[in-house]
This record gives sequence, C-alpha cells and structure tokens, in this order.
Amino acid sequence: MAKVDDRPTLKAYENIRATCKISAGTKIQILKVCRLHGATTFLFYLAALRALLLRYTVGSKDVTMAVAESGRSHDVEEMDVIGPLYNLVLVRLFSHTSMRFEDLLRAARNKSYAGLANSKLPYPVLVKEYVLPSCSLC
Repeated sequence: MAKVDDRPTLKAYENIRATCKISAGTKIQILKVCRLHGATTFLFYLAALRALLLRYTVGSKDVTMAVAESGRSHDVEEMDVIGPLYNLVLVRLFSHTSMRFEDLLRAARNKSYAGLANSKLPYPVLVKEYVLPSCSLC
C-alpha cells in the first residue's frame, strides 16, 4: 500500500514490454463473452487480471487498480489548457476465490463505469482525501 501521495522524480525513462498473442479462436470467444455480458474487451482483461490476482495472492479480497482515463468527457472549451488530459481513476474490486468469472466481469464493468463517471476528481486529491484517511494499513 502506498504511503506517499507524490511520485518520485524519474531520472531515466524506460519501459519494460511484455507481449502475449492469442489465437483468432480465443479472440472470438472473448468477444462472445463480452457481447453476452455487455462489456468491452478492456473490462474483460481487467476482470482477467483480477482473477489472476485472486489466484496468486493470499487474502486479496479487496484490490484497487488505477485505470488511465483520457479526459475526453471534459468540456475542454471551459478549461485553459493545451495537451492531453489523462487522469487516473481508481477501480476498487471486492471478490473472493469462489466467484465466477461472469461476476468478476460484471463488477469490473460496474465499478469502472462508476469511477469514470467521477473522473474529473484529480488523482492526488482522491488518494489524499479519500483513500489514505480510510486506510487502516497506512
């Protein structure tokens, strides 16, 4: 759990890239599941990541993930800025090991849309005023 609300200044900008290719048949199956449950492929992969964390971590019933939001819903004409308006939106998912994937997908969809509906709140304010005061581990 993060105990600071500022990110350290980077001295080097580098990325690590991991790739994974899926077959055309798997892609079709993923799209069918998404259509059936009214979800996007992004939400499918978010739920899959949650399922992976459930399997490989001990006692991780409550996980919060940060999702980048593009800021396209903001009224840019009222803002005095130039450039991208990315913001991090927190998606908090409660789950347990006996949950079905469909339930994880539904929770990911509902929580993501709820977070995106409130995406105008800046991430540092969210962490400082809403997450850290209620965190019993911090």
